[in-house]
Amino acid sequence: MSEEFSEAKVQNSIEQATEAADTYLDSIQRAYIHPNQGAPAGFILLTCFLDFLGSLHAGQGASGNTFKCFVDTYMVSSHSGSSYDATSIYTSLRCRLVHNYAIWGSKYFLGENRPELHLKSVNNSGIFLNLESFFKDVVRAKDRYFAQVKRDRELRMKLTRRIKKVGTIGDVQISVKQE
Repeated sequence: MSEEFSEAKVQNSIEQATEAADTYLDSIQRAYIHPNQGAPAGFILLTCFLDFLGSLHAGQGASGNTFKCFVDTYMVSSHSGSSYDATSIYTSLRCRLVHNYAIWGSKYFLGENRPELHLKSVNNSGIFLNLESFFKDVVRAKDRYFAQVKRDRELRMKLTRRIKKVGTIGDVQISVKQE
């Protein structure tokens, strides 16, 4: 089903999504990306943000497939240049951490203020995810995605379809009736 949108509607949707993404990341950074102040919460919010981007990328509701497709396509470590394991990130962060506030049996150890360990094997039993490094990689993934949206008509249509359906947090207009 191909849905056509006016160029103005498409541009408005791109601007709305870009502004929302920047606002969400700014609030995550201000609240949680500080040494020794909130690794679990920061990882949870960044994972939710990846879910948001995955749904824009797919033009549909967030799912395991939309999340993993986004991570596979856009997430690359700024430290090593290696890609993230989308299935493990989805299982460990999106499923276990977001829903259970735990990552038992995970391939990852979560921490902060240790960029030299990011995506490196530690304790011979897992891979370290450094919050500040993960944040930078999510920002880079967001930037790569929106740069591609500008060049790819199909991605623009998917983004527009998704924004038209669900909007963003900032879309809510509140009016108070004076009595």
